[in-house]
Amino acid sequence: GQSFEDEARLIRHEAEHQRLAPSYLCSACGKAFRHHRNLLTHKKHRGRHRHSCTECSRTFCLKGDLLRHRASHGGEGGYTCALCGDGFRHKRDLQAHHKEHAGAVRRQCPECQKHFEDEASLSRHRAAHCEERPFLCGRCDRSFSWKESLIIHQRSHAQERSHNN
Repeated sequence: GQSFEDEARLIRHEAEHQRLAPSYLCSACGKAFRHHRNLLTHKKHRGRHRHSCTECSRTFCLKGDLLRHRASHGGEGGYTCALCGDGFRHKRDLQAHHKEHAGAVRRQCPECQKHFEDEASLSRHRAAHCEERPFLCGRCDRSFSWKESLIIHQRSHAQERSHNN
């Protein structure tokens, strides 16, 4: 520890440690915070922590954060994805993850580089870029890039009819 010339300096030193010490505890997980506003933010987001580490009790909002954390349990056996920084304990998990990246590249919009879960979503998205509007309304001259948008629009015509009757 440190030594102090007089009691006043010791008291100031202890007060500084008290000021910096976390004083707000989360009753759900025991995590400590220095400021009350940080505890409130933590409580607000805690319910969103759906990704749990199977090796310890930590939880994360984002899957990527969990994967990076999991690599910390791997010691020297941890593997990190060079493309996105996600961490994996086993090499086989990293290899499977690399295949996900390869699939994502195949489902990437060449116009804006946005990635999609499936080919159908990419096709719908690409129609918006080229302003293709293949879905025509039979009641008016409006057209839409997506069938879902046309259906929503057609409901407005149905509501007009019910108000006119």
